[in-house]
Amino acid sequence: MRRYWPLSVFIAIFVYLVIVANSQPTGRDEVNAQDDAEVERIISLAPSITETLYSIGLADQLIAVTDFCNTPTNTPPKPTIGAYLDPNLEAIVAMQPDLVILLDRQQRVVQQLQQLGIRTLPVNHASLDGILTSMHDIAVNTGAVEQVSKLLASLQTRIDHVQAMTADQEMPSVLLAIAHAGASEQQFGQIYVAGQHDFYNDLLKLAGAHNSYQDRRVSVPSLSTEGILRLNPDIIIDLYPASGQHPFNLDIMQAHWQKLSQVNAIRNDQLHLIEASYAVIPGPGVVDLLEHIARLIHPQLQWTADAD
Repeated sequence: MRRYWPLSVFIAIFVYLVIVANSQPTGRDEVNAQDDAEVERIISLAPSITETLYSIGLADQLIAVTDFCNTPTNTPPKPTIGAYLDPNLEAIVAMQPDLVILLDRQQRVVQQLQQLGIRTLPVNHASLDGILTSMHDIAVNTGAVEQVSKLLASLQTRIDHVQAMTADQEMPSVLLAIAHAGASEQQFGQIYVAGQHDFYNDLLKLAGAHNSYQDRRVSVPSLSTEGILRLNPDIIIDLYPASGQHPFNLDIMQAHWQKLSQVNAIRNDQLHLIEASYAVIPGPGVVDLLEHIARLIHPQLQWTADAD
């Protein structure tokens, strides 16, 4: 089941992931050190965690998700327990979960749940390494080690393949737009872009590109059209959630980009829009995004048919 994902929610989650993740210590080791009791009832508090649970075969143990989590096509929807940033604690308690899995910077929610006697597992999705490590952590805490070992081996093979393919290639500068604020038919608004402190930046490096935004002082940068003109990237890749999960008309958004005719990417027909759930959810599908952007950045390479 797919729910509409307001842009404000994506921006809030991403800003929370990156800014807070770079500014506070975690309590992750202490939380993970809890007992190894059998886990049969799991609640997920982030879309990326929900995707991971389905990917390692834990759909039956998953009893509730947030309002903005997706379930795979042709699977029954799960009960919801409210928003990502402010879940309904009463609903969570009433469901009697064995484990609540959430992002490691949701410290307020972690503390509230622990005070209520509910076991939590915080995971880190601010970097590619964190995303992959979180899959292992989830499996260890839920008895799904065999399943996740196969998944991680497959993902790592695909990552290694992309890195090997792009290793000796010239590295163009790429602007990776991850969200838009204030966009309409009349105006482009502010454009949030990948900075130097997020998993998107990790993907650009692996895909054989330089991130055109190099300022390390800003964790989640946003740009005006004037800022994009100053950066003048060779390639622009603009990311959107899956169709039906965002409010934008892609024809209108593309027309806004085309007005920036002085930018190398626009002048050389190197604007690419990606509309897919894997574009904005840092779960196992993040490798799909890596393969997709690598093909766009280096179309001259002989990519295999399934690297899409």
